[in-house]
Amino acid sequence: MYCLGLAAAVAMMSPAAGTNEIRPGTISVVAGDGPNTPAAVASLYADAVGQALLRTRFFVLPNPSHSRYVATVEVIRTPRGVVVSNGRQSPAAPALSNGGGGLSFGLASNKTQLRGLVETRLKISISLRSDSHVAWTGQAITVRATGTKGGDPYDVVAALSDALLSRFPYQQQEPLTIP
Repeated sequence: MYCLGLAAAVAMMSPAAGTNEIRPGTISVVAGDGPNTPAAVASLYADAVGQALLRTRFFVLPNPSHSRYVATVEVIRTPRGVVVSNGRQSPAAPALSNGGGGLSFGLASNKTQLRGLVETRLKISISLRSDSHVAWTGQAITVRATGTKGGDPYDVVAALSDALLSRFPYQQQEPLTIP
């Protein structure tokens, strides 16, 4: 009798008893229907999320009809104005030539550049393929300048998905903001 009661208590406390715990396994990544996102760009975004999912112990499959889970990726990029950046000055560099050696200095440029400021919002929804039940969802957001080292759209989505999925399977109530 005691063993039966203990077994029932353990069964009620196990993750399979009524919770939506996601266990890493096979997953496919598909692009959601984002506004004004070409299919080739949406495919790149899905690839960036797939790379982050590999680091969370999921095995990414190319065909959604063979995976246990399906991750739907939505990326919304919204212009938020412009920022001003100063021109670059090249650092001093030593030089050798047939005539001897020297030191080269770059002159400062007073040119300023205007760069677009873009807000990027990433939403990932992971659902069971068998019944399309959404088991986990998360959002991350950042604002970055275009034309900069960290402002490339693929790099931005990769950084957002890495940050968001590093907290997986924790379910957040608010979007995660990233600098």
